[in-house]
Amino acid sequence: MVLDSRDFSDWAAYYDSSVVAAGTGYPFAGYQEVLTRVRQHVTGSVGPILELGVGTGLLSEPLYAKGVSVWGLDFAQEMLRECAKKIPRALLFRWNLRVGMPPLGQSFSHIVSTYTLHHLEEGRKLDILAQAIDCLLPGGNLIIGDMGFLNSRQLRACRQRYAELWDPDESVMQADRLLPQVRALGVEADYEQVSLCAGVLVVKRRAHSGRANEPG
Repeated sequence: MVLDSRDFSDWAAYYDSSVVAAGTGYPFAGYQEVLTRVRQHVTGSVGPILELGVGTGLLSEPLYAKGVSVWGLDFAQEMLRECAKKIPRALLFRWNLRVGMPPLGQSFSHIVSTYTLHHLEEGRKLDILAQAIDCLLPGGNLIIGDMGFLNSRQLRACRQRYAELWDPDESVMQADRLLPQVRALGVEADYEQVSLCAGVLVVKRRAHSGRANEPG
């Protein structure tokens, strides 16, 4: 089932409690650990960072509390309202990633996202990853935590186990197929399986790759 901005706006008021409560089963098994792993990759000289699908700010709030400057995109207005309560000084923009990355006129040391890109079809997801890489500073990192699997065997096993909950419209990460596609963009990429149905993709833009628009 494809959810639209109204669905997510309706979910905004109780999103935090619902995903935490669902954190032991599919599709949110390991939810908190995935967020923690993504945050752990936000290291070194940080700022500003961009979160794709910022939602209510669950991922970025602890980073903001440490002084990180946060920019965020989401297509659901009520999600952005909830996020602004947690991260009042964040720069938040209403934007639908299905049309691509917005023209922000800013490069980032880190771009992060959790549980967002599986809502995009496979081809569009790779387009967004490529466009996001172009928004990184040299040496910057793109860190994606989302529903994912190491290989097709692991994916099939999970789909069979959770057949009643499985949504065929969602495009989950399959590392053995996705990593070669991402590395072909001229970047370093690795994947870590975190739970039975989720993992973290870490993409590093090389310091002199020439992919991003470097500041003049």
